[in-house]
Amino acid sequence: METVSVVAIALLLVVPVASLHLITATDLKPASSQAEWGVEAFGGDDSFADPALPDVPAASLVAGEQVDQPDATSNSPQLSAGDGSKLSEAALSVLAEQRQQELAKLQQRANARGATMRRLRDTPVQIRMAVFNILGSNHTGPGSRYDSGRTRAGWAAGVVDDFDVVGFSEIQVDQLGVMNSSVGGSFDFYPGTALGNAGVPTNLMWRASRFEMVDAGSVSIPFVGQRRLMPYVRLRDKASKKEFWVMNAHNAPRGRQSERDAAVSIEISKLRELVATGLPVFFMGDLNEKATVFCKVTGALPMAAANGGSTGGGCSMPGGAKIDWIFGTTAQVSFSGYSQTKGGIISRITDHHLVSATASVK
Repeated sequence: METVSVVAIALLLVVPVASLHLITATDLKPASSQAEWGVEAFGGDDSFADPALPDVPAASLVAGEQVDQPDATSNSPQLSAGDGSKLSEAALSVLAEQRQQELAKLQQRANARGATMRRLRDTPVQIRMAVFNILGSNHTGPGSRYDSGRTRAGWAAGVVDDFDVVGFSEIQVDQLGVMNSSVGGSFDFYPGTALGNAGVPTNLMWRASRFEMVDAGSVSIPFVGQRRLMPYVRLRDKASKKEFWVMNAHNAPRGRQSERDAAVSIEISKLRELVATGLPVFFMGDLNEKATVFCKVTGALPMAAANGGSTGGGCSMPGGAKIDWIFGTTAQVSFSGYSQTKGGIISRITDHHLVSATASVK
């Protein structure tokens, strides 16, 4: 057997296991911009990190043994057995081998965790999105061909349960209460009732098990002689830590073109700010226009409609477009499965189509 260097082995043994955690947690984190992962993607969140191990000298890992801490003034670390005697070279060799195995296992675990992080980072997030004007309960009084707003909201809850992110229009306080109780905590809402009556009709809803809200706000637009608040939220995918913005809007109907023009100008201004963060951005809602709003949005912003059409310069409308829209930034978002659903239960709920698509977010 070759001569074992006691000093070399001792130096190996006193390296705290926790030091490996510090190296791997830093070195194996994939390089990514704040825009891709979000400013706080890793701040305060150790879901990808190895558990911190205690800063304990290796010799104390041997059951039943007590060790003296190395003297700070000593040039050579000293390891002792419980009776104060120095450990033999054979014992040190065994402990050194154990430590090598422990370090190798930790390295394997760190490598596997790093691979998981890279896979989640590189795999697009699939989001089922829908725009749903559920016809406000204030529009269906006595004599209406529709059932009450509360009844229809209960039906609508069964429809939207298939989606991950939903932008409502016209939903009233009583309908919002039914919707919230019907989905049973499976979804979160913004703004709920937090912004008062001006914010209720355009609530956004998302699946709570998949996403969490990081930031939120609203813009005020003219709407039928009043002011309405259009919400936007910054959501984080809990699995991949990727973040994205969603703005939902309902612009003035019928002949109120000047209000729609003002509203779209305000909405595009805010969307520019959201796009400037570098995160994916969605714009959705009952915009009460077809070609006019399509051309404004795709001409002013790097966004495409879920149902196709032109982007950037020029304006070529997608075929069969309705007044309910889903847009997404072209650099990070692609769409598939676009659908306009009418008839059956949808026609009993509302006079609008249910517009939906699957968004793939890079």
